[in-house]
Amino acid sequence: MNRKRIICLDFETSGLNFLQDQPIEYSAISVETDGTFKRLHNYVKYDGALSEQVTELTGITTDKLNEFGLDYDTAMTELIEFIGIQKDVPLTDVIVVGHNFVNFDFHFLEMACARLGYDTFDSNCIWDTAGCYK
Repeated sequence: MNRKRIICLDFETSGLNFLQDQPIEYSAISVETDGTFKRLHNYVKYDGALSEQVTELTGITTDKLNEFGLDYDTAMTELIEFIGIQKDVPLTDVIVVGHNFVNFDFHFLEMACARLGYDTFDSNCIWDTAGCYK
């Protein structure tokens, strides 16, 4: 049997609109084909001040992002490469798992891939737990 890597991924974002907002934090855990785990977590710098609503919801402050955040391109490149997304090579050996991923997080990841020149992946590589929850 050909095992695939499983990546569990979650974003916190500066807002709900993937065209105007951006990830401000992400966490990812990879279950490798040999059963071992790898982890990646980063804060992402944000140009401007987070809204009170975002800070209340996430617990993330503008000061925290300024102190601990990586610039957007660096942080998102790290995540994209952690997932295994490459330039001009389709992603086939990974399943990305997330809650409400298809309707939310995936769009932020697609935007990062487009901005940084990486291919994205199709819905066959996604397992969204929102359907299980309902």
